[in-house]
Amino acid sequence: MPTFLFTYRVDPQPMNESLAQLDEAGRAARSAAWMEWFQSLGSSVVEMGNPVNEASTVGHTAGTRVGGYSLIDAPDAAAAAELARACPAVQLGGGVEIGDIVDMSGSEQNGARAAAAGSAA
Repeated sequence: MPTFLFTYRVDPQPMNESLAQLDEAGRAARSAAWMEWFQSLGSSVVEMGNPVNEASTVGHTAGTRVGGYSLIDAPDAAAAAELARACPAVQLGGGVEIGDIVDMSGSEQNGARAAAAGSAA
């Protein structure tokens, strides 16, 4: 099954500043919304990922910043998009960028990297 990279696009304000503007109940509700969404994805979640506090950009990023990432298994891009529709980032006015990850595990470059890492250990 293909794996997709979900990057959460959020308001440019750093996460710690956004959370500081909420009271404890608001922070708890936001955290609960994310955990409930991840639970609803079930076995599709390959790696829950992590939030990002501050981010910088190069190029055009249309007034958002990366807020975090996850790795999600889905049968195809349409199914991945369907899973992303209920994401809290979308509900909070942001979005989810979905990238189809290309498996390069059999490539020569990755094999050379793995060999170098093994010899360095």
